[in-house]
Amino acid sequence: MVSLGLSQVQFLVAHVAIAGVVYVSVQDYGRSTALLAALAAVALPFALAFFGVGLVNTLVIELVVLSAYFIRNQYRDGRISHSLNH
Repeated sequence: MVSLGLSQVQFLVAHVAIAGVVYVSVQDYGRSTALLAALAAVALPFALAFFGVGLVNTLVIELVVLSAYFIRNQYRDGRISHSLNH
């Protein structure tokens, strides 16, 4: 039987929260796409952890990727360039 340590529980809670953010941000593309993205946000870090990537490193990798995604979308939508000009 596998017992979850406190760090693994915190890891799971953090990724459920990240999955919620991903779901809300991708919701414009349709419900099924948003659910798939949210599921990937939870499953992918556990797959990385299975292959030896540490829990904290996995969180950092995911947060960097999400930050880059949000910055790219903001720039593409013109929100960043508009805010930089004013």
